[in-house]
Amino acid sequence: MSDVYTVYVNGKKKKKLPRGGKHVLKVKRGKHTLRAKMDQFGSKEITVKLKRGQTKKVVLSGFKFQEYIVPYFGITVPLFFILKNSGVITAWWALPLFLPVGLYALYHYFIKTDEYIRVDIDENTEE
Repeated sequence: MSDVYTVYVNGKKKKKLPRGGKHVLKVKRGKHTLRAKMDQFGSKEITVKLKRGQTKKVVLSGFKFQEYIVPYFGITVPLFFILKNSGVITAWWALPLFLPVGLYALYHYFIKTDEYIRVDIDENTEE
């Protein structure tokens, strides 16, 4: 994975932006569509309305709860093996611990690839 977003405004490629990067895109006032892509993943298209002199901050991020998946597994997998090897729990505990979160991640990675990236307007930055 390249970790570079490609930003599209009104269907036209505007900018390649590294994850965590910042860039100012200047567009005319009016209604614009915005979408982002990264490798085989994409976002829903959103509409942004700008008045003369208005600025809006657009935030690109992963699918909902994505930032919690790796820490979740990083904590629960070692804990599961410690408790299993000490005899406190059985292997069947793996199903409720790992299956829901794992399926959620796989769903976004393989099926909902067009919603893997979120494009949100930070409403606190409007002028």
